[in-house]
Amino acid sequence: MCEIVIDNDKEIQVDIGSSEVTVGKQKGNIIELSGKQFSDPRLLGLQRKGFIYIENEDSNLYTEKFVKIDKESINKSGKFKDNYDVLNSSVTEDIVSRLLDNMIYSGTMNSLTYTFHLFDMKGEKITGTTSNNYIKENYLEIVLSYHNPRADEDAKYNPEEQYFPIKFNDYHDEIINCYDNLSIFNSMVKYYKSIGVNEEYAKKFVIQQAAFDILIANTDRRKNSTNSIAIKSFDRCIPINLDYGRSLPVMFKEEHVEKYANMDEETWQDSVEGLSDLSSEDFGLISAEGRIVNNIEFLFENGFEKFKININKLKRDLEVSCERIKRLKPELYEFAKVKAGILIARLESEELSVLWEASDEENNL
Repeated sequence: MCEIVIDNDKEIQVDIGSSEVTVGKQKGNIIELSGKQFSDPRLLGLQRKGFIYIENEDSNLYTEKFVKIDKESINKSGKFKDNYDVLNSSVTEDIVSRLLDNMIYSGTMNSLTYTFHLFDMKGEKITGTTSNNYIKENYLEIVLSYHNPRADEDAKYNPEEQYFPIKFNDYHDEIINCYDNLSIFNSMVKYYKSIGVNEEYAKKFVIQQAAFDILIANTDRRKNSTNSIAIKSFDRCIPINLDYGRSLPVMFKEEHVEKYANMDEETWQDSVEGLSDLSSEDFGLISAEGRIVNNIEFLFENGFEKFKININKLKRDLEVSCERIKRLKPELYEFAKVKAGILIARLESEELSVLWEASDEENNL
């Protein structure tokens, strides 16, 4: 059984006292930010992120939320590419999170989920996501190895590697530049063991997460070492599944909004199914074989347990998410619909349907 350490539904209430923090105030559908400038320079990656504390009308406590906005960090070099897929990763993370909401069984995966929001930063409306703080009390976060593939060349690596247990050169040679699934699998298990994860738990987590990343076509796990994370206390260490912003890849630009809006249903479905048929094998950590079917075969040979998904509720939840995104940011509606369509098409494809089975249960965890 998986030890549950993430509660995505819990409202975390805190007393901020006189601390200098970014405060959020719910104003209709928008979260207005004030107080300390939003951006935490200590956090890795090019995307601007940090904690906010949302006011409660009937309490002196504030609701703590971790926020990622669709904007570059003011503390990092590098720029996002001009593509909806990159500029609006909040949409992707919301769509993928609805899959996790409806995953009745996922094996040893503690997964973080995200919700799309619209923020007001001194009059500027910016999209992003909120999520809970996955670092439990008396735990510390461990990032296996530092590498920022989207930064400028002089900022890709961290010279102070002592803060990360795995040197990036080792990660590069043993994971990114390796073309043997068994070697990648053994290296990841070795890394997790070195920071205190139980060996059997590590094996199961790596396999289940690899299968999940194939389902969602995650392009940013193997090549980005900062997306392999665990939390550690004095007596245990637990890997965490998170960060899905580079999943369900699609080339989508402003001119595509009208194109998809004007399609009849049959043409739209055919187009989305075509977009979902991604032949690349480079999804997730276990992705060294030439064909996805070979990668999937490796997963089953090494203990993969099929996911259980409430597919009917997932489809309803995706519709609700797309409608919510439409209310908050109408110009992203067609993009969200395409993303949701790609996800369902992948789940129902002959090649990937072997990774899951349908369930009418609901995830009450």
